[in-house]
Amino acid sequence: MNAKLYRILFVLILIFLMITACDNIPRVKLEKSPFSFTFPDSSEHGFSRVLDMDQDGVGNYYIVDSKDLRVYQFDSTGFLVDTLVRSGSGFGSVWRPLSIHAYDSLLVLYNIGSLEYFKEGKLQRKLLPSGRAEILIDDEGTIVLSRGSDSYQHKYLMQVRSADGKKISEFGTPRQPLFPDRNPDLAFMGLLPQKRIVYVPAFLDSVFLYNYQGELLKADKLKNTYQKTKTAEDSLVFEIEDLDTYAGHIYIVRIDQEKTDEETVYVDQIEEYNTDLELVRIYTLPEPIATSIHLEPWSMLYHRFLVTEDMFLFFVSEPYEHLQAYRR
Repeated sequence: MNAKLYRILFVLILIFLMITACDNIPRVKLEKSPFSFTFPDSSEHGFSRVLDMDQDGVGNYYIVDSKDLRVYQFDSTGFLVDTLVRSGSGFGSVWRPLSIHAYDSLLVLYNIGSLEYFKEGKLQRKLLPSGRAEILIDDEGTIVLSRGSDSYQHKYLMQVRSADGKKISEFGTPRQPLFPDRNPDLAFMGLLPQKRIVYVPAFLDSVFLYNYQGELLKADKLKNTYQKTKTAEDSLVFEIEDLDTYAGHIYIVRIDQEKTDEETVYVDQIEEYNTDLELVRIYTLPEPIATSIHLEPWSMLYHRFLVTEDMFLFFVSEPYEHLQAYRR
């Protein structure tokens, strides 16, 4: 009997320590920033649907917008510098740009089926597997992409390619088996130091860490920082909205499941994790960012998220495309 009581007491102590550890996570309330992107020409009508954004090493911002399929360059103050890419069919034009990446002195635009490399006004095109995918590029030019594949049932296909396009590895990564037909926009990933890939399937509420050879280094459940009463399976609303990595840390945008329903997604906090997938800090927004999902919870991302040295930036597509900026 005493042994049984000791076991029960031990379990209760563990539960208490876990709850206490979660409660001790620092919470930082964010403040709005007046930062904005400015179009000096009155003929420009702002953004229509931002698909991706990135910042280079000197502070310039690059934004892919679906209006006329343009790629804009803004300086560190948010002032428009140039329109780098417009729609078209000739070399140097794009017809379906999805993401943008800046590294070293290069700007890399992912257009379905190819990468467009821009350097000092010159363009080089590299072909990739066709089909919709999320693309990331590390500081050495290594390409990591995640996309759907028939060869990996109930999984996403992850590919790692060298800077010259040669395949390094290919492996399957988990996805929600109840929704095998969902597109790869429901998986989020980022790159960490020591050639690590952090991968989060939106419906699974778990985080995975791989190396470039496809070896699973660590997997863990995301901490439940909400008093959640409904699940993704019940509501068809996923757990997270986006993630980004900065200075070796992972920043995950979480959806408030208590407020979110089939018509509106609410985001009101960002969770910061270290390279060991440990929750180290929670940032709370002064008020929730809400956006209508038009009854399409599996469609493209609605909050585009970027972490910079001193800000969190969100592009929100509904009720109109606009920027929300917060001081870090």
